[in-house]
Amino acid sequence: MHCTGPFAELWAALGAEIAVAALFASTMVVLIGRWAILPTFTLFIIFGNASSGGAVAPPLLPPFYELIGRFLPPGATVETLRTAVYFPSAQHWKPILVMTIWLMGTLAGLLVSTRLRGRAPAP
Repeated sequence: MHCTGPFAELWAALGAEIAVAALFASTMVVLIGRWAILPTFTLFIIFGNASSGGAVAPPLLPPFYELIGRFLPPGATVETLRTAVYFPSAQHWKPILVMTIWLMGTLAGLLVSTRLRGRAPAP
């Protein structure tokens, strides 16, 4: 399999999305226990994948999905990957900022919820 595009940038974008998903799921485990799969699945699969712009270009999505896709991790990841592969010298800062905010927010959420609830994310 041949990888086109800047490897480090592609790796960082995919790693950031995996980290956000893991931190979000862990936070939900601390907060609501075994039902954590529901908000995680809803955010990342139902809303995230449908609005990411990976299968259909964002301008062709319904207005609601086009709007939220920019601010969810899957949409930011797809935009970062697309720009890195097709326009390597013109990377946009917005999806990177979105992923940074999600990383910091989910990490802070996990740390705060762990401290307040007094339990670790492991069920």
